[in-house]
Amino acid sequence: MIFREQNGTYRLEKYEGTDSSVILPEKVEGKPLTVIGTKAFLSCRQAERLILPTGIERIEDWAFAHMKNLREL
Repeated sequence: MIFREQNGTYRLEKYEGTDSSVILPEKVEGKPLTVIGTKAFLSCRQAERLILPTGIERIEDWAFAHMKNLREL
């Protein structure tokens, strides 16, 4: 996963893993994960389950586009 710090929080820029079950962390380096960036999971076809932390405030455009096998969010 590629994260970027912004204004004291973190955003997920890109998921590059191959897991069928993905659990995003509540915090990155002690700071909350609050944003899932544009196209962060674009064409992530292997993921069937995605667990988001409770602190997510914004999900940007096309964040989950073409996740053909996603069954549980």
